[in-house]
Amino acid sequence: MNALAPPNLVERLVPGFAEWSQRVLDVAPVGYTLALNIRFLHPEVMTSTYPEAWIEYYLKNDFAVRDPILLWTSYNTGHSRWSDIGLPAKVPFGRRVLDLAAEHGLKFGAIFVVRNTEAQNKKCFLSVGRSDRELTDEEIAHVGGLFRELLDRLHLASGLTAAEV
Repeated sequence: MNALAPPNLVERLVPGFAEWSQRVLDVAPVGYTLALNIRFLHPEVMTSTYPEAWIEYYLKNDFAVRDPILLWTSYNTGHSRWSDIGLPAKVPFGRRVLDLAAEHGLKFGAIFVVRNTEAQNKKCFLSVGRSDRELTDEEIAHVGGLFRELLDRLHLASGLTAAEV
């Protein structure tokens, strides 16, 4: 079973999502994974444009419990290049997950994690990938700005007051 939301669901939640998505893909041509309002390791909404073969392989093999990038999101906020994330000793299979991702074109990338203060401080993350090179500092700053923009659009589109949220 695919745990990812169809893009049209995210499009309904976030005004201008298709345009936003293309702007991210301009920097991260292999794709991205977006998870919103994570609680107890489960996001309210998650979608991905990573290669379908990778998504299926990842889900089929339950890589989430061994993925060092996903593990990093559990303990951190901010951003990091994938190559700067250390591999925890508790996750010996982590290097293999990254090697398999690289075989699917996800060789380089960055992860962005923020707390959504509008949603009871739940975490959200955006992971972006490339096959050809590391993201530049400028690209990381740009994608980080796009991520904050998306979260602002999501909140403004909710139609709920702060008390209702």
